Amino acid sequence: MTDTTLGSQTTPVVPRLSRYLWAPAIVVALIGVLATGFYLGKHLLADEPDVVELPARSVNSIARLPDSSPIVAINDSASTTSRASEPGPKLTFGQPAPDFTLKTADGQTVRLSDFKGRPVLVNFWATWCAPCLVEMPALEQVYAKYKDQGLVVLAVNEAESADKVGQYMQTYGLSFTAVLDMDLSIGRLYRITGYPTTWLVDREGNLRQLRRGAFGNADQIERLLTEVVAK
Repeated sequence: MTDTTLGSQTTPVVPRLSRYLWAPAIVVALIGVLATGFYLGKHLLADEPDVVELPARSVNSIARLPDSSPIVAINDSASTTSRASEPGPKLTFGQPAPDFTLKTADGQTVRLSDFKGRPVLVNFWATWCAPCLVEMPALEQVYAKYKDQGLVVLAVNEAESADKVGQYMQTYGLSFTAVLDMDLSIGRLYRITGYPTTWLVDREGNLRQLRRGAFGNADQIERLLTEVVAK
């Protein structure tokens, strides 16, 4: 009798317990999986360096400056919506290019108006700008081809040290002139909203063309120069 009674009392206990324990068991299992994933992510990848991958974009791209907002629309295919603080007055084609005087990496003084009578590509850039690096070989190629016809390439670096700019020019074999816009005042004067940006100044010292974004090859630059170089 005792065995039978115990059996009849204990038999339904297991199904009842299993009915209530399956949900907590699933929760515990999920917590274990998440904890394992967190551990692996934290400890196995801790020594990996940070890597910034460039987005899959065409070479006609532009490195944006912070604080985005539209500023001025000019006839070029590569648009930008970033804003430089306190930009200068709106620039129009045909007006005299705003003059400026800057130092090269080795301390020489360069003034834009000194090149009057020669076409000038005024290229705004930075060493950290990937699209700028894309177009540098094309700028060098065009400069080498047309410098005997008077072409000047004036690469205005934005807010970087002379050592960094000098090393960059040497590393990539760039022979055109780079100058230092240490306080970004010339970038604001020319309403620069992203890098690279290139203004073409004609032989009379007037603004002729503007490109926002990287040149993909030398042919694109030559098409821009056709009128002012042949003149």
